[in-house]
Amino acid sequence: MEGMLWPILLLLVGMAIVVLEVFIPSGGVLGVLAAAAIVASLVLGFSVSFRSGLVVLVLVFVLTPLTVGYAFRLWPKTPIGKKLLGGDLPPAAETLPASELPQLLGQFGTAHTDLLPNGEVLIEGQRYAALSEGKPIDAGESIRVTAVRMNRLIVSDHPSTPPPEKQEIEEDPLARPVDEIVSDPFVDPPV
Repeated sequence: MEGMLWPILLLLVGMAIVVLEVFIPSGGVLGVLAAAAIVASLVLGFSVSFRSGLVVLVLVFVLTPLTVGYAFRLWPKTPIGKKLLGGDLPPAAETLPASELPQLLGQFGTAHTDLLPNGEVLIEGQRYAALSEGKPIDAGESIRVTAVRMNRLIVSDHPSTPPPEKQEIEEDPLARPVDEIVSDPFVDPPV
């Protein structure tokens, strides 16, 4: 086992360089050095004996994913990781959707700004970010909230006069079964 010192030492050096590659952007230079150290440890391991080479090979396949995973787990906690990710993550209360928006579904209001398609609407004196559904809406037009998506109201223009009677909506042809649209190709046609 005296001959195993250098292969194991080179393998540990390779793993340390892999960790450095995660923390220090080098354009792949450190990755190439890590690969060279790992390959050198394998060559030295097999030059000692076949069994030693297999031990080093198994260690490479076990240690490499563990080392990379551990490095990526630590990375967001480092000063570089915090700086690149924009600091600590906001608390859950700040990222959850606002609770009052779903209650505005179906409400009427007016467009505070032009919605092209983004803009603001006024509902009961409150301003909300909104997205027009379909066509642009001019400031001052009546709107109706039709949906809430990702903390934004989806609105459509709504005439100030009551809407006419609902027209029957055409059925979606894709909702029909295939048998109604196309005849069975394996059945002989009637003669």
